[in-house]
Amino acid sequence: KIHLRKRKKEEWINDINAYADRMEGYSGADIESIIIELIERAFISKIEKRSFNLKEEIDKVLGEFQPMAKTMQNKIKEMKEKFKELNARQAN
Repeated sequence: KIHLRKRKKEEWINDINAYADRMEGYSGADIESIIIELIERAFISKIEKRSFNLKEEIDKVLGEFQPMAKTMQNKIKEMKEKFKELNARQAN
């Protein structure tokens, strides 16, 4: 909601929420990137006088997008192992 409100696209909230299960584990930055991509696609469609179907575009973007937790999976694993070796504790 925050990312949509900030960009004056609140009318998209229900459509985006319908895809929440596909965005499980996505960070706020991941979701913001998706919203920005959708807004850019809507803008380009308007400039090119093409129709824009939000649900179809959400499907496309989610199919193309990789969340940071997945793309950085190996690095995160390495860091966790290193912290474990050092007996580092999580900040509370």
